[in-house]
Amino acid sequence: MKHVCTFLILLMAGLPAVASASSAALMVKAGRESVNALEATLTLPPGMGVDQLYDGNSALLIWVKRPAYDEASRTISFSGIAPGGFSGEKMILSFSGSFEAEDLSSISFSGVAAFKNDGSGGSAPVTFSVVPFEVARDELPPVPFVLTISSSPAIFEGRRFVSFAAQDKGTGIERYEYATTWLLPPGERDWKPGDSPIPLSRSMLFQNISVRALDRAGNAAEASTAGPYRYPSIGIIITACALLLLRRSLRSRSSPSY
Repeated sequence: MKHVCTFLILLMAGLPAVASASSAALMVKAGRESVNALEATLTLPPGMGVDQLYDGNSALLIWVKRPAYDEASRTISFSGIAPGGFSGEKMILSFSGSFEAEDLSSISFSGVAAFKNDGSGGSAPVTFSVVPFEVARDELPPVPFVLTISSSPAIFEGRRFVSFAAQDKGTGIERYEYATTWLLPPGERDWKPGDSPIPLSRSMLFQNISVRALDRAGNAAEASTAGPYRYPSIGIIITACALLLLRRSLRSRSSPSY
């Protein structure tokens, strides 16, 4: 009989847990060695199915390859970075599906690579474990994040781009959307799907750029920044209008009255 695994209760942000399908968390133990990059592939035993993956509250803050499940090969693969590194035992991801608690001990690992957080790029010893836990209700939005406008000869042929990375302590980030506007805040129809980095067209350099991150529970967090030419262009417009008004005022004063 399938059952809800409750050996490890993960109450994210102190929120009340809710019943779900069987669920489990992938834990990594780095010991005393600080690790800043990690990748691996999990192979599930026959008969074990995964319905949903979650990357919220992960020790990896930047995903090179976001956790993905391949049903044909019954594998979960991921690759990510932890700026500043981590040590001890941390959670990497979690998943829910149809399986027994004893199935977790039959999961195998391959393609494991962990790198030291000492600038050497050397390998670090780590051990994995998959433990049952209970999914918690996610009612909190992603953590506030910032937008950074940059340029590099190696990216988008030197064009400017906006980059970002949001984190979510609940169910994890599901997708990003972005919008560009001139004066008013973006409306619902202005949002378009996009991932970091987003190349900036010529017109976007003069506009306000907004990005919102949505987690798998539908909660959203939004960040905005002005295009690099937005404020200078507004200043030019204001100056031009002021000069035009001044010119008209001087003309009206100098016009002869009859």
